[in-house]
Amino acid sequence: YHVVDGGVDTTRPVGLVVDLHGDGGAEFDDPGGRTTCLAAVAASHNALLAVPLTPDSAGDCTWWQELRTNLRWLRALTEKELLRDFPVARDKVSWLGYSGGAEMLSYGVLSGARDLVTGGAVMVGGGGAPDSLDEPATTQQKNEVRMWWFTGSQDTGTDPDADFDALRAARDGQRFYEKRGFTRT
Repeated sequence: YHVVDGGVDTTRPVGLVVDLHGDGGAEFDDPGGRTTCLAAVAASHNALLAVPLTPDSAGDCTWWQELRTNLRWLRALTEKELLRDFPVARDKVSWLGYSGGAEMLSYGVLSGARDLVTGGAVMVGGGGAPDSLDEPATTQQKNEVRMWWFTGSQDTGTDPDADFDALRAARDGQRFYEKRGFTRT
């Protein structure tokens, strides 16, 4: 994983933004450009940016194909390294997922590891609906966990080079969490 400090002030509480890459992991392999920009945005909120690479090494590099295994690994990374080794305030942890990373957030992290999401979650280009919540949501989580979905209106899977219907996934994911009482979707 990469941790990028875009200029945080450690005399104030420091947040953490965990950025989950899309399928293939290009954002991890080439951390310039996009990652540099995200680190600057995170730093503007006094947060570090963590960019982990999925441990999935069988076939395509994805978060969601081995979701349970990858979620356990992601929890361990967050709790045993990122929150322990860096000056991060536990109540300021936000998540960002792009495409396959958005799917991991909605199907995995928000469904079964919501306690790791204290600052909110942003799903870009996906973020579908799981079959059910792996862990019951508390009233506090339903009222406080903030979730945003961002997907282009033409990202419908009709392009032969991009056959994933991210728009439908995002709509389904938002509705799923809203129907389960989450008030900040």
